[in-house]
Amino acid sequence: MRLLMALLMTASVSVHADLGELIQAYDQTSWQTQDAGAKLSELEGHLAAVNAMDDSSEVLMWRGAIGASVAREKGGVGALGAIKAAKKSLLASLEADGQNHMARAILANLLAKAPGWPLSVGNKKEAAALFQSVLKAQPDNLIALQGFGDLMLAKKQPDEARGYYAAALQAAPRVGREMADIARQTQIKAQLDAL
Repeated sequence: MRLLMALLMTASVSVHADLGELIQAYDQTSWQTQDAGAKLSELEGHLAAVNAMDDSSEVLMWRGAIGASVAREKGGVGALGAIKAAKKSLLASLEADGQNHMARAILANLLAKAPGWPLSVGNKKEAAALFQSVLKAQPDNLIALQGFGDLMLAKKQPDEARGYYAAALQAAPRVGREMADIARQTQIKAQLDAL
């Protein structure tokens, strides 16, 4: 029994180590790969890697996040399958752990930006409710602050967008995700300056 437990713990640590490496590679691709074809190819590789991992809430969240990035790069009708698969993974992540606020923030972004019914799964009203839920639990959640700002801007409410963007610029970068968060804040600053 002890041997079985040791093997299971080793496998779990290995999956999480692999997930950590995958997240670093995903951040590099997302924020540093400029060529659109190369970016899509790398993202699809990351998605295949995360699809081979377990179904923990964290892995399901990353499956949804990377899938949403694949959809964004594909664009158009070709993205619809990836959007629906990403939503399914994010909902499964939340079912596995209802306190996974990052999964909720990513889902809110997906719903805010995806086309609405009947083409896809987009729903701006549901996205706004999810953003509010995340920010109630984590007022400095950078993903939710930027996403809610983007949603307010899309709804032609620039004053509200400014407030969320300003708060996002005050959020401390997450440990291990500094490159992505600093790049995201640079993007937010440009959006704020353009208002």
